[in-house]
Amino acid sequence: MSVESMLRKVGRRIFPAPVDPDPFPVDAWTDPEYACWFERHKATAEELLEQVEKRFAHDLRFSIIVPLFQTPLDYLEDMVNSVLGQTYVYLELVLVNASPEDDALSAAVRKIMAADERVKLVALEENKGITENTNEGIAAATGDFLCFLDHDDFLEPDALFRFAAALEEDPTIDVLYCDEDLVRRDPDGGFIHEHPFFKPAFSPELMLCRSEEHTSELQSHH
Repeated sequence: MSVESMLRKVGRRIFPAPVDPDPFPVDAWTDPEYACWFERHKATAEELLEQVEKRFAHDLRFSIIVPLFQTPLDYLEDMVNSVLGQTYVYLELVLVNASPEDDALSAAVRKIMAADERVKLVALEENKGITENTNEGIAAATGDFLCFLDHDDFLEPDALFRFAAALEEDPTIDVLYCDEDLVRRDPDGGFIHEHPFFKPAFSPELMLCRSEEHTSELQSHH
């Protein structure tokens, strides 16, 4: 036995590997401190005000398409407020309502349309499934880019500004996508961010291997 291998054996006996009480590694998905990290790194009120005043060379328009089907009204409110509250204002919100029997939902959508002219309604006579419902929204969209959002999603207020800034820097971009989190409500009615999905920079493999429901993306509308 060589001296080196003997020292290694002795070293392992004298300094055994520490026993991890949690066999799973701590990462952003499982780290209870992630919510605090998110709060420290999100855009500040001052930054959001600066974004509102920022002017770009081209006012590209984002069409945000949201299929609605038996959507709870609190989900609808959170989603709509997050879209219409973007610091980048050149957008249209295309609501595809596939629940004609839901009078409360239809009334809420009409109220939203009356309050903001950027909201467009596509009223379907029946539910065609999320794919065909989304296609109906695409047909009605008029923006330069299409954005696909679920009815229980919401956006951070600077999301579209970040996309617009990237397009200002590189007008040849055709597809953009962002990171995403799962959230839960806190006792004060806000949201606690947890279980993030940090996506790589440019990754065709990501686009090919993840379905639409898991990848929030914006796509050039030609």
